[in-house]
Amino acid sequence: MSADVKGDAYEGLLQKNAEDVKGGAGQYFTPRPLIAAMVDCVAPKPRNTICDPACGTGGFLLAAYDYVVKHNLNLTKTEKRKLKEETLKGAMN
Repeated sequence: MSADVKGDAYEGLLQKNAEDVKGGAGQYFTPRPLIAAMVDCVAPKPRNTICDPACGTGGFLLAAYDYVVKHNLNLTKTEKRKLKEETLKGAMN
């Protein structure tokens, strides 16, 4: 099972739990459309450091990574390595 499938399943469980008023899990879940809108507003660049200190499932970091790749099709090998190894920073709670 790929990491994307596992992430989708986990986010689905969080969303289901967030919809349960008694559980109160909504504080832990940010819907993907909202994440996409935030990333579009920030418009990260390949040389930026992208930080999410409360990344949870890493949805914002993954969306930011995808945005950089999609909007910068001619990344050099060095830029791709930096993006993969140094650009994204987060802390799981």
